[in-house]
Amino acid sequence: MPVSIVIDASFVLNLVLPQQLQMQCTQLTQQWIEAGNLLMAPTLLAYEVTSGLTKGVALRQLPLDKAKQALKQFETLGVELIEPTAALQEQALDWTLQLGRTAAYDSFYIALADTTNAEFWTADSKLARAVNQSWVHLITT
Repeated sequence: MPVSIVIDASFVLNLVLPQQLQMQCTQLTQQWIEAGNLLMAPTLLAYEVTSGLTKGVALRQLPLDKAKQALKQFETLGVELIEPTAALQEQALDWTLQLGRTAAYDSFYIALADTTNAEFWTADSKLARAVNQSWVHLITT
């Protein structure tokens, strides 16, 4: 039975760039797509992925053509980008405060997964540990 899966920028960047977790992210993503699962994220994902790729280019860690190729790969994933609603913003605020954080970026992913009863996948170990919920999954080697 298909399920909804929220992925964050740390997951996507590990998927589209040659990094330590790329193989694991690729295998999981292929399994999800083959199973007909819905991949989704707050619209913030597009900004964070683009920002991460830009940083790599600016620091000369990533050639521009590879960054553009990674963006195209991200676009082909078919991740449904969800606009923030008042309810999602309130939920993100609650999660941010519960996690003792001062910025709400990560909380939008958590709030979306929480409100839609979706799994949440991340490569951010600090975030996964902080949330500490059964529906939060850390991608590891």
